[in-house]
Amino acid sequence: MATTAQFDFRPLLEAFADIEDVIAVLPIDAALVEVSHDLEVDEKGFFDSRTAPNGEPWATNWEPWADWKRKNLGHELPLKGITGNLESSMTGLTGDSVRDIDRQTSRAVLTFGTSLDYAQKMQEGGPSYFALFNQTIQVTPRPFAGFKPDRADTIAETVADAIVDAMKL
Repeated sequence: MATTAQFDFRPLLEAFADIEDVIAVLPIDAALVEVSHDLEVDEKGFFDSRTAPNGEPWATNWEPWADWKRKNLGHELPLKGITGNLESSMTGLTGDSVRDIDRQTSRAVLTFGTSLDYAQKMQEGGPSYFALFNQTIQVTPRPFAGFKPDRADTIAETVADAIVDAMKL
C-alpha cells in the first residue's frame, strides 16, 4: 500500500463550475508537475529538519535501534535508514516514488508519496517486527507525507494561474 498525500482540486474546479468540461482538457499538467517539484522540496525540508508537515518534531528512535544506528551508521536520526530509500522516494523520482495526476472531468487529484512497504508504518505508527532484534515494537508515528500549512494556498494559486493562462490561448 502506498503512503501518499493527496491534494483534491475539486474545490478549485468548483470556482470554474460553468466551464468544468473546458478545464478538463486544458494543458495544466506542467503546473501540476511544478507543484510536485515544490512538494519534493518541502519533503527535503521535512527530512532535513526531522519534522512533520505541521512542524512537529519527529519522535526519537527506539533506544536499541538508536544504539545500533550510532554504532553502525554513525547517527541515530529518525527516518534516516540504512539505504535512504524512503527519503529518496519522497524528495526525488525513484522506482518507489508515487506521483500521479488524475484528470477526470469531475475530479482533479494530485497524489504524491511513496510505495515503500514500510512507509505507512513510519507515517502512522503501530506494531512492527524488528528482525534485527527478534522483537515486535510499537513504532511511534513520524509523519513525513503531507503538506505544510500554507502549501494548499500555493498549490491552488499555481493551478488557478495555469487555468487562466491556458484559457488565454
